[in-house]
Amino acid sequence: MNWKRCVSDWLLPAAVAAVIFAIDAFIELGVAAAVLYVVVVWLAYSRGNPRGVVIAAGGCSLLTLAGLALSPPGGEILQVLANRGLALFAIWITALLCHRVLQLTQDQRQRAEAAEETAAELKVKAKASARKSRALASIAEDLRQERRRLRAETKERNRLSAIVESTEDAVVGKTLDGIVTNWNHGAETLYGYAAEEMIGQPIAQVVPDDRLDELSDIMDRLRRGQSVKHLETVRVDKSGTRRNVSLTISPIRDPAGSIVGASAIARDITERKAAESALRERDERITTLLDSTGEGIYGVDCEGNCIFANAASARLLGYDSPDKFLGRNMHDLIHYQRPDGSPYPNNECRIYLAFRENCGAHVDDELLWRKDGSSFEAEYWSNPVYKERALVGAVVTFVDITERKRLEGEQRKLHNDLEHRVEERTAELREANRALSESDTFFHLLVEQVWDYAIFRLDTKGRVSRWNEGAERLSGYTEQEILGHDFSVFYTPKDRSADRPGRELQTVCQAGRMEGECWRLRKDGSRYWANVVVTALRDEQQNLTGFIYIARDITKRQIAKQEMERMASVVRDSNDAVTVQELDGTITAWNRGAERLYGYSEQEMLGRNIAETIPEEVRFLADEMTQSIKEGKLIDSLETQRKTKDGRVLDIWLTVTALLDPEGLLRGVATTERDVTELKATHAKLQHANEELEEAIEAVTRSNAELDQFAYVASHDLKSPLRAIDSLAKWIVEDAGEDLPESCRAHLGKMQQRVQRMEKLLTDLLHYSRAGRILYEPEGVDTGQLVHEIIELVAKPEGFLITVADNMPTIETARPPLEHVFLNLVTNAIKHHNRPDGRIELSVRHRHEFYEFSVADDGPGIDPKFHERIFGMFQTLQPRDKVEGSGMGLAVIKKVVESYGGTIRVDSTAGCGTTFRFTWPTSHPSQTEAAQTEQLSQSPAWEPKQELMHVQ
Repeated sequence: MNWKRCVSDWLLPAAVAAVIFAIDAFIELGVAAAVLYVVVVWLAYSRGNPRGVVIAAGGCSLLTLAGLALSPPGGEILQVLANRGLALFAIWITALLCHRVLQLTQDQRQRAEAAEETAAELKVKAKASARKSRALASIAEDLRQERRRLRAETKERNRLSAIVESTEDAVVGKTLDGIVTNWNHGAETLYGYAAEEMIGQPIAQVVPDDRLDELSDIMDRLRRGQSVKHLETVRVDKSGTRRNVSLTISPIRDPAGSIVGASAIARDITERKAAESALRERDERITTLLDSTGEGIYGVDCEGNCIFANAASARLLGYDSPDKFLGRNMHDLIHYQRPDGSPYPNNECRIYLAFRENCGAHVDDELLWRKDGSSFEAEYWSNPVYKERALVGAVVTFVDITERKRLEGEQRKLHNDLEHRVEERTAELREANRALSESDTFFHLLVEQVWDYAIFRLDTKGRVSRWNEGAERLSGYTEQEILGHDFSVFYTPKDRSADRPGRELQTVCQAGRMEGECWRLRKDGSRYWANVVVTALRDEQQNLTGFIYIARDITKRQIAKQEMERMASVVRDSNDAVTVQELDGTITAWNRGAERLYGYSEQEMLGRNIAETIPEEVRFLADEMTQSIKEGKLIDSLETQRKTKDGRVLDIWLTVTALLDPEGLLRGVATTERDVTELKATHAKLQHANEELEEAIEAVTRSNAELDQFAYVASHDLKSPLRAIDSLAKWIVEDAGEDLPESCRAHLGKMQQRVQRMEKLLTDLLHYSRAGRILYEPEGVDTGQLVHEIIELVAKPEGFLITVADNMPTIETARPPLEHVFLNLVTNAIKHHNRPDGRIELSVRHRHEFYEFSVADDGPGIDPKFHERIFGMFQTLQPRDKVEGSGMGLAVIKKVVESYGGTIRVDSTAGCGTTFRFTWPTSHPSQTEAAQTEQLSQSPAWEPKQELMHVQ
């Protein structure tokens, strides 16, 4: 059979199914177009394969249901469901009839070929036994190779633990001239060249001669900034073997955006290509088998005109192609005469019963006529075809049974001989089965004793039917516990909910084999990362008999891989410069931190010597460090200098790590480098600032000492004349007696008040200057008792009430400053009250490391706009002639409270009373260095003697 006819026979059922599906998807649901799928079933029947008929019926059923989902709405739901149900019924009735006919035909052929098949079966059994023996040896060899590969991978992973090399794909960096600058482990595995062999070499070394033009085109596209994605091509490894690879190539740009090189990721697709080739070969075999059928199939409309026909029908009828009789009346063409030679009227044609009486017909004793006028005995089937519930024609399947009838006579003659030969061959078959059983027993014993792999068998439903010791060790299930259970118990709940077990078996049925890595569950619920290989088992007729499931635990390898990826990410994205050099200084790794620090890209520095970044004046230090590492001396960290791409010299803090191979031999060093240039400059500025600060502190200390001496002397020397003036005023009043005018007496009284105010002001100034600077020994102070003692000392109007809370605490603190604060606040509350029957309340609250004391009165209050002003020096809210005061009391209190780390504030509004709140530490605070300095300098070097002025 020629090639064109084979392709036509194979594509026709698929094309018809696609056309019917397209029609069904674009018409309303109420129209039953799906019944046309009967034509596809008949087309499959024409290839003579019963399984093909069932597959076609199943596919058409799925397309019918898909059309139900995709078709635009229309019609009532009962009508739609009835249409689809009728279509499915027609499809499967047709399939069953065709299937039965094909089985009968095959049975007849099989009887004639039974003797030859018996002999062939014995040969096949022998070959199957040999294949199983070879498969056993292959599995054993695979296991040995796998162990050797695992040991090699472990050794290689340990050697590369300090370098970022984790991907299994080949990652190659190259310049725009095609020179290799980076060659990872995946590239070594794919191409067979070590990194040392390829770095610095042209990438054309792995490109076949017939692909050099392709390489030139790729480099041109990269120079234009274009990427190449998933290009399937061919490359050559070191041994000269051609490998199918998938390439993804992207341009590499420097910080300025210029293209400086390219990165290529290559994936070995040789196995995938081989699988695709095998799949194509299998499809070609199926196509050839379908195209070899001898049955003719054609369809007619209700007028009996041909609307389609297959190549077999044209061949049987003597035409070059079906196109010769398309559109012509088939009865007038091939069925116009009876076997006896009499005319066959059109209205009596049994082929037309399908669309005239809406019933099928099967005839096996009539003649059909060829183009050349010759006839042949034929058996045919005619069945009606519906479209949207309307009868539109019929499909006719016919075969030439001339040879079959001749063979039926010969078959009876051969039957007796066949029975005798079958008995002889049966004895031979028993002997072959016995040998095969012994081979199977040996194979099962070997599988049962494999510990490193879980190897078990599944039936066609996915239930466990065989179980080895490796599977029991890996999953925790004994053979008695797992046999008969579905293998989905090994999958996680998430995978089971997504029906991953079923989808995997479906994939294996289609592809024959599947391999992957995923999480699996043990009996105790723990998970392990598994490498899984599932293979479909088929008998000699390619019927599915079960699955072989092989799994091994690779959790440690997966964890190591993830750890390497995490380490690689940390090193790659580190802000510090991380580099790796060989013992001669050749750079093999250069991270992004190094690019930012030195200005060189990774492509620029890989393969160059680290000495290019070391200034001449400190290069001897690098040589000494390298020599020390070679001698086995420990190098921790040191400060040195490095040179950037633009010529700047940086101060660097360098950390060095020796890199050893699995045998403990020194292979290189890894360095971590941090720029400390600005840090050193900042340190120098800080040191200079500290020196200036120390000088300033000394100056302030001297100034405070001088100021304290001045305040002490001024207070003493200014008070003496003030006291003299006060005494003179008193003497004038006493000496003048009644002769002194009232106006003079009043002026002298005011002068005495001003003198007393000035003396108090000098005293408050001295207190303010010393507030917080005098060290007092801490003692346990009962604040409740302290406040009551103050209340006894102050002068308050008759009827004035002062209350103290019961929870006043005992504090380890300096007593005089706290006493001064309470005394001033209580005295101010009394002095500025507007009523003689006022009330003052003292309370406390504990707030973490402080006590908050409150002194509240029900006096005239203070307008909020004056709250900040009252804590200033020389500030009073009432005239000093009305309320005597220096205006410094609250300023002194604020300074004292703040010197002990506390705060003070006022809560008040005009006419609603006033509350002063201040915080005091729960324990005695340590004095600051400044306060201690002031205390040491607050006593003058000399202290003037107190003198009393005597006026005579």
